[in-house]
Amino acid sequence: MRVATALLGVLLTGCATASDVRCHQMDKKFYESKVAQVRAFFVDSKRFSIEKVDMAPGLDCGDRAYFNFEAKPEFNNVGYHWAVRLEKSSGRMSIVDGI
Repeated sequence: MRVATALLGVLLTGCATASDVRCHQMDKKFYESKVAQVRAFFVDSKRFSIEKVDMAPGLDCGDRAYFNFEAKPEFNNVGYHWAVRLEKSSGRMSIVDGI
């Protein structure tokens, strides 16, 4: 999961700089309040079996939050890392593939 978090951080650095918002590690309370909703969205996306992934908090970038999904070691392969991006104001979610 550390690799996915590091890659997500690099990916988001340009976005954070452009909007002058600093990203930070998501806090546990926010993560726990959204985890069921985000997990359901990932399952509905049919990207990968939820039983074969580990989910972890990602980054909080002000108006957006990123939840990390990574294939468990026994199923992992190149590109088997995803982030669910949550737009806080609207609740809209999307997936960043293969980070």
